[in-house]
Amino acid sequence: MSSIRKRNGRYQAQVRRRGYSPTSRTFTNLATANKWIKSVEVDLERGDFLPRVAMTVNELLLRYEAEEVPKQKGARHEFWRSSFLRKQIGHIHLRDLTPAFLATHRDRRLKTVKASTVSREFTTLSTAINTAIVEWAIPLPNNPVSKVRVRNADIRRDRRLGAGEEGLMLKHAQPMLQRVIVLALETAMRRGEILKIKRSDINFSTQTLYIGDTKTDTPRTIHCLRRP
Repeated sequence: MSSIRKRNGRYQAQVRRRGYSPTSRTFTNLATANKWIKSVEVDLERGDFLPRVAMTVNELLLRYEAEEVPKQKGARHEFWRSSFLRKQIGHIHLRDLTPAFLATHRDRRLKTVKASTVSREFTTLSTAINTAIVEWAIPLPNNPVSKVRVRNADIRRDRRLGAGEEGLMLKHAQPMLQRVIVLALETAMRRGEILKIKRSDINFSTQTLYIGDTKTDTPRTIHCLRRP
């Protein structure tokens, strides 16, 4: 069922169909309103119709923070990035979140932070949008973040300790931190992995350390060599 009402000199077109939420739009002339109704009805017949999404980026990310972020290992950092995005672009409706808008936001951020930071923020936003499409059945036609590139975001650190630098670190570090530094240098373990070590993870007879909780969810065993 479709209808057109004239209000304040404009034409409000509405289409209703069982199994779909009512959708409406306002036009300045009657011919355009009728054309839109026919287009919507054709899409409904084909099963291709996607209603306009009224959700804002803020609403999307709030739900993401509540339902998805707590499940992640890096939940604290993901929450920070999501909260920052809400402050920056939370007022934008998802229907207006275009690649062009995101590219402008990217360029503005790159004036103050590194490309790797922007890339991580975009990853957070992209994950939230993909979750909305797949898990929450939010009728978004695509993920606009996937169409925006952040150049130089994959530049990795390749600097190694210079002569005497390890000694200086150990000299000025507290005893507990000294042990952490030595273990990190000997094993290349991540900080989070080191801080989660339990005595039961260590096999003193074979000088091995079992890491069950890893970033990649793949447990591994590390052979720890004694320093001379």
